[in-house]
Amino acid sequence: MVLSKRMKICYVSGNAPRVFKLMKDMVNRGHEVCWIPLNTPKFYVEGVNIYDALVTKDQSYIKKVLWTVIIYFKFRKLIHQVKPDIVHAINIRKAGWLAVLSKFDTVIVTPQGGDVMVKERDYFHLTFFKRWLKKSFIDQWLRVNTIKNAKIITFGNQTMLKAIHEWAKPRQTFKYFQGVDFEVMKGHQMPQGLKEELGLGQSKIVFSPRMFNSNSNIDIVIKSIPQVAQVYPNVKFIFLCHLGVDSYFSKLKLLADELNVNDHCLFMDEVKSDEMYNYYAISDVVVSLLSSDGMPATVLEVLAMKKPQVLSNIPIYQEVFSDFVSMTELRDPNSTSESIISSIEAGNHISKKLERGFSWVENHADQKLLNDNLEDLYRKVIV
Repeated sequence: MVLSKRMKICYVSGNAPRVFKLMKDMVNRGHEVCWIPLNTPKFYVEGVNIYDALVTKDQSYIKKVLWTVIIYFKFRKLIHQVKPDIVHAINIRKAGWLAVLSKFDTVIVTPQGGDVMVKERDYFHLTFFKRWLKKSFIDQWLRVNTIKNAKIITFGNQTMLKAIHEWAKPRQTFKYFQGVDFEVMKGHQMPQGLKEELGLGQSKIVFSPRMFNSNSNIDIVIKSIPQVAQVYPNVKFIFLCHLGVDSYFSKLKLLADELNVNDHCLFMDEVKSDEMYNYYAISDVVVSLLSSDGMPATVLEVLAMKKPQVLSNIPIYQEVFSDFVSMTELRDPNSTSESIISSIEAGNHISKKLERGFSWVENHADQKLLNDNLEDLYRKVIV
């Protein structure tokens, strides 16, 4: 697609799959796209110019603060070097405040769910001092300043918009989230032999695609396994160990050992975004137990694949998805086990619910239409 106006768009983000999809689409639309990564890039998108990664070194707190100051000046220098039409930051807590404090004229910030829906339980694994730092006045000031001074703050749904306004009043808001690429999905066919390739045979499959951090509550999924295995002895839980924290992963492996459920677990490395549909296709149920979230592409993709899904009972999921999925109490292994078991048992008997979910995604979450709207917004803000 050739545009009458070619824009230079600079994205600032971590290694989020949603960003790679967005950058790829904007390249295909004929724009010049560059990326300033916040950590060492794990993927590359053809046609995207990648600049120096702004990696915060794993040091003591004082040294980390000093390094963050260095990163700020490095970022300002990069923006001066890149000279984009638009800076689009994905995430408030680092990308957003860097972009806003750079004083660049046209900054769009897309918050993640945890950026604006901060709960004490999100940091349960940290020491008291580190929890305090997460909720310190500096952290809060940066968040408020980003929301107030970005040219546009995007939101996925009304629950998220309300949470944004509880922090500060944005100058302008715009509804945008990563949807479903129906062209890729409709071209997808049931993978032949994937279950055999993974050594799963006739197993019942529970798929956990969310990243390995405490907000995803992967420990609760693991704690649910013994009860599920009593009903389905051949059950296998597939975990994608991507974009996670190594120390958290180590704790999860230890937990699986303690519960003696390793035979029911399959820990996978990175899976490319266009291969995710294969894993949805072989799953009997997909689980997302986040404590806070935005408009998750993973949940939307599972709805588009008409697969049973278990979500945590949090406001943002209640608003959008409650009519199409099973809900489980947050951080409750028993409730999670029961929801997983009932979803497996339901199988095709919930086809009408799954059809309603597919229809909703088709009408509200088509990635092409959402990116059409975002592209129009880009054009308007640089006029």
